[in-house]
Amino acid sequence: MQDRGKTLSEGGSMQALEAAAPGHRRGIKEYELVFVLRPDLDDAQTRAAIDRIQTQITERGGEVRSVEPWGRRRLAYPIRKFREGYYGLVRFTLAGQRVQDLKNVLGITEEILRFLIVVAVPTPAPSPAASSPEASEVGGV
Repeated sequence: MQDRGKTLSEGGSMQALEAAAPGHRRGIKEYELVFVLRPDLDDAQTRAAIDRIQTQITERGGEVRSVEPWGRRRLAYPIRKFREGYYGLVRFTLAGQRVQDLKNVLGITEEILRFLIVVAVPTPAPSPAASSPEASEVGGV
């Protein structure tokens, strides 16, 4: 008996479910990484540090979606005696079980003062009714 097309609750096997959806990658989520780099790095060193962050993500099977350099900003409090830092945002996809490994590596990277990885919240697409001129009329006259 072939169990292709059955759900697990209907007695289907995990292999059959994966074969039915070959493009689906289990456990892959979209994340955002905000980082603060040391301010004493020159432009080339800053670019190299950002490239290393991207490499760490891809080496763990992730895919970098976008990188947004935010530039140098004043810190709210001193970190390792620095009062400024270079901020940036990286959006990427990665398997959930590999995130802790990425955190461990980023935590011991000398150029990174602080970082935070969170699951990205999908932004809802604007509804077409909200953008149409008829929707903004009051009373429908």
